[in-house]
Amino acid sequence: MLELKKANVKEFKKNLYSQYMKLFPKNERKPLSMLKECYVKKILTTLEIIDNNQIVGFMMLNKLPKSKYLQLDYFAIFPEFQSKGYGSKALKKLQEISEKYNGIYIEAEKPDKIDEENNIKNKRIKFYERLGCYKLNLSLELYNVIYTILILPTSDKRENDDKIMKDIFDIYNKVSGKKSIKKYCKIIK
Repeated sequence: MLELKKANVKEFKKNLYSQYMKLFPKNERKPLSMLKECYVKKILTTLEIIDNNQIVGFMMLNKLPKSKYLQLDYFAIFPEFQSKGYGSKALKKLQEISEKYNGIYIEAEKPDKIDEENNIKNKRIKFYERLGCYKLNLSLELYNVIYTILILPTSDKRENDDKIMKDIFDIYNKVSGKKSIKKYCKIIK
C-alpha cells in the first residue's frame, strides 16, 4: 500500500538528495543550504513516496502557517517506477491528507510551439488535469521560465486567482527572498 512519509533534512540528504540531483536540471534545483534553511524555518516538508517499504519517489512541499495553499515545489517518481501509477496515487494521497488547505499549488512549464519538449509539457499538464487540477487564468514568469498555474483542490472552497497568488507569493518571498522574487517573478494575465 502506498504511503507518504515525512523525511527530515538528514533523511532527505541520505535517501533522496542524490535522486534530486539526478532528476532535476541544475537551473531548477535549489542549493542544499537553501533547502536546509527552509527545513529549519518549517517552510519545507519532504515526503517520501513509499510502496512495500521501498522509496519510489518524493515530494517537496512549501507552506506557511497562515497560508491556505501548499506549494508542490518538487515531485518525482524514480525512473524505474514511472508509468506504474505511483504519481497519480501519490497526488491523490496528498490531496486526502491536505484537507485543512484549500488546495495544492502546482507550476507546470507552459507549452511553447517552438520548444522541442512541447509534448512532455502538454502531457504533464494533462496528467494534473486528469487528477482534478484546474488552471488559473494567468501564467507566471519565474526566473525566465513561463509556467501554467494549476490548483489541485483539497476542499470545496475556491478562491479567486489574486487571493491564491497572494498566498503563493508569501511562500515565494519566504523561500527565495523578497528582493529576488521582485526581480525574477511576475504574473502574466
